[in-house]
Amino acid sequence: MLRNDFYTVGKIEKEGLSIKTSLYLTVDHPLYQGHFPARPVVPGVCMLQMIKELTELATGRALQLSTARTMKFLLPIVPADTPTLQVGITWQMPDPSSVEINATLLKDNSPCFKFSGIFRIVD
Repeated sequence: MLRNDFYTVGKIEKEGLSIKTSLYLTVDHPLYQGHFPARPVVPGVCMLQMIKELTELATGRALQLSTARTMKFLLPIVPADTPTLQVGITWQMPDPSSVEINATLLKDNSPCFKFSGIFRIVD
């Protein structure tokens, strides 16, 4: 949904049930015209969607958010100042119908978004 438009993905390093990669934001994306015109920032819902899409890419499964245990917005992401983010995601599959994840978005090695929760497998 957002991948290859709002952001692109760098080389994915996968080790077991975890991945690390870089995300490259599209600094002039039209979404920023409304969020916010004077000082564009990445909306929280987009941060969560990026995590979901990367987890789908890593697991090869279509997912839908089931439970958000923790969502911490620690630093705003201003795309003009920080067009590149690092992301780390670890997951486990406690049962055949769900994926439990922990994820962090970082800018300049500082966490800006942390998420832990459960996605339901929908494919």
